[in-house]
Amino acid sequence: MCAKHTSQPRVGLWRVSGEFAATSADSTLVLALRDEGTSDDSWVRGMVTKVWASPSAGGVTACDWGGSSSAVPELVVEILGDQPPGGVDGEITITPLGPVKAGAGWVTFEASHPDVACSEFDSRADLYVQADEWNYDGSMSGCTFNVYIDGDAQQVQIQIDLADEDYPQLSDDTKGQVKWILDDPSSTDFLDFVAVGAPLRAFRRVQYGIYQEGGRWWLGRKVGSSASYERLTGPLRAPADSGLKFIYYDESGTTTNNPAQVRLVDIVLRGESIGKVPRAGGMAPSFQQDTLTIRVKLRG
Repeated sequence: MCAKHTSQPRVGLWRVSGEFAATSADSTLVLALRDEGTSDDSWVRGMVTKVWASPSAGGVTACDWGGSSSAVPELVVEILGDQPPGGVDGEITITPLGPVKAGAGWVTFEASHPDVACSEFDSRADLYVQADEWNYDGSMSGCTFNVYIDGDAQQVQIQIDLADEDYPQLSDDTKGQVKWILDDPSSTDFLDFVAVGAPLRAFRRVQYGIYQEGGRWWLGRKVGSSASYERLTGPLRAPADSGLKFIYYDESGTTTNNPAQVRLVDIVLRGESIGKVPRAGGMAPSFQQDTLTIRVKLRG
């Protein structure tokens, strides 16, 4: 992010890679600083609501690097988000899957730790929630849980404790704690906590799959909540012949079906030619086949 609009929730972006679109399938993570250099720094979810290819049309015409810089934003985007948490502590990450604000109602939160599978956040985990007058202490049954935030809420605080005696893969007692101050008068927009130069990551929810059209099989993708596939490549061999296959590995290189342990993915495409190819020796023509394997290492 190289500049911010003076009055609107818009930012100028420089050195952009990938796509930005103002759709329900597109979202962002922005690094926000509650107190620079402390553990209160956090990635905050945002929603892209508008995009301008012209800096002047978006109202952010120059990068604010200071000095004599003449850099110009490559894109201007409008982002709506919520306040970053006012306190973050511990090794367990607690992420809201909805807006954390007064009157939000039921909000789903997700807990994660690189050495703890989602299903392992169970009765062994201690969960503490304080949302003003509505409080509870209890155990978990999965990595997601719901918290009710009413219209008079002034703060939300969540803490999760894991004892090393209950989790042999942990070398010490482990916790995660996060707190939102909802009546903070110092800000009305989460971009107030975002400094020029902060990284911004864009995400698009996409489902890849193999589908049939015209009697052949193709690799396609669904963006967001789309009901139909967009064709990417093909034709492929039928699913029964492993036309598209995903193989997941953990950090030791062992195959796994546990999403929390995935560190590496092999994507295998087994394709066919559009038409049948003649063969030597009087053999009947057949589809030419080939295999492509793409290896993807997860980031973050």
